[in-house]
Amino acid sequence: MQATLPRLVRVIPRSLLSPGQATIIPAPEPQYNDLHRPTVLDLLQRQRDDLIQKQKEGFLKEGEEWPSNIRIEVPVERSAFKDVRKELRGEIKKLFKER
Repeated sequence: MQATLPRLVRVIPRSLLSPGQATIIPAPEPQYNDLHRPTVLDLLQRQRDDLIQKQKEGFLKEGEEWPSNIRIEVPVERSAFKDVRKELRGEIKKLFKER
């Protein structure tokens, strides 16, 4: 048997409802601290910049402490390619990505 609209809808008489029963729950307060939390990319860039600074100051040897298998690719925005010809965009995007 298929469900039809008249079978799914149940009409409740107004006399059974009282306006005092209805309660409106206030909306929860927005959680702004999640908006300003640093991303993983931001944390890795900050860590890499700190290590580069320590290397310049002479506290660390060149290439020390930063794993060679971690590469940070900064995301390129779409607006950067707006002046590029359409047929060349794909090739240029491939060049930006590290392999």
